[in-house]
Amino acid sequence: MSFATEVKSELLQIDTEKYCCMRAQLSAILRMNGNFIIRQGALGLNFITENAALARQVLKLIKKQFPVNTEVLVTRSPKLKKNNRYQIKILPAFEVNDLVERLRLQPTDDGHLEHNFLSRPCCRRAFLRGAFLASGSLNKPESDYHLEIVSSNENFANTILRLMKYF
Repeated sequence: MSFATEVKSELLQIDTEKYCCMRAQLSAILRMNGNFIIRQGALGLNFITENAALARQVLKLIKKQFPVNTEVLVTRSPKLKKNNRYQIKILPAFEVNDLVERLRLQPTDDGHLEHNFLSRPCCRRAFLRGAFLASGSLNKPESDYHLEIVSSNENFANTILRLMKYF
């Protein structure tokens, strides 16, 4: 097991109780690895991971906060390792618009989430935790320090950077 996997396992043990922090963590996870589905004018979301504990966490966070229909699919990864892939689908429906709005997932978002969505330090920590869980890697402290969180969206990457500088 890699060091990053061990750290992620520890982070997934943290029980987030505040709804604001749940939203922040889920927002970061879905921003990093989520995709929109549009069917018959209704919006849905799709999330895929090879980490079973992360898939359970995402499903739990969705179910605790939003009255949306979900599907969970488990398939074998086409990669050489043949790991399981866990796909969580939030089925397209007009109720998903509320989830997208409350998690600040709108494609037009300029990345400045801190002003009202992430104003509390606890929410900022949860957001960074979610970003790392979804798309982060980390080297063992015995070697050179190296933390990496990969995002294809420059505004979102700058938000992560600002939050890290805050701490």
